[in-house]
Amino acid sequence: MRSVGAAVAGAFLLLTGCVYYNALYNAERLFEEGERHRRAGRDSLAAACYAQVIQKAAGGYRREPEGEWADDALLLMGRAYLRRGEFREARASLEAAAERAGSETVRLQALLHLGGVDVLSGDRVQGANLLNLALGGLPSGHLTAEGHLWRADALLEAGEPDVGWWDLDQAGADARLRMDAALTRVAWALRLDAPERAQEGMRRLLGLAEAAARSDTVVALSRAAARRWGPAQAAALLQGSDTARWEPSARGRVRLARASLLREAGDTAGAESLVRRVAGGF
Repeated sequence: MRSVGAAVAGAFLLLTGCVYYNALYNAERLFEEGERHRRAGRDSLAAACYAQVIQKAAGGYRREPEGEWADDALLLMGRAYLRRGEFREARASLEAAAERAGSETVRLQALLHLGGVDVLSGDRVQGANLLNLALGGLPSGHLTAEGHLWRADALLEAGEPDVGWWDLDQAGADARLRMDAALTRVAWALRLDAPERAQEGMRRLLGLAEAAARSDTVVALSRAAARRWGPAQAAALLQGSDTARWEPSARGRVRLARASLLREAGDTAGAESLVRRVAGGF
């Protein structure tokens, strides 16, 4: 009987482990789906995915809090909470993940995201310290690229632009973060009165097909540039919109914004010519 009982217990533990693993696997797939929605500007769909991630990862964790994948579940929950802007919950999950980490890699990934929590919630000094620690120990990859993006924000805020711009370059080298890095570059260029950095950031944005989803943000940045540097220089930022490989409505929106800036700058002929080309589908 004892041998039968041991076999049953072993099968139960194996089944429990499989259920836990499947829950975590499904949560990870949902997180990636949320990331795709987020990059495409579908923010409500992204938020719904992250909510499901938290539900599934938390369910798996509760079933086996001492299990092999408990630290991974806590890390994933923390990342999803962070994406939703729920910083207190993110911090609790990530601190627990770092404390229970079964490997140095998981511990450093948790610290990396804790650094992101600090930066995004306003404690940029502490955030930069954690990011320095994590980035010094993790291999290059998508997660470290996002760490560079967070650290860039902290360093630019701290008045260290040279290393901040370098961090943005590192973040922008990752295909999944190049749009976020370019948007951040333009936003910080406006704050720091660095028109050449804004030009570079806008050039990168207009060269990215996925940035069409952020056309409204591009227009808003150009209007902010007009207030900062005048309409002529703001219109120059959008020069690449004529050749942007965006879907027609997004491309047209930005080109019409450029026409408006040209008109404000006194270039009526250039503005009218651009409006005619947009209207004609050119």
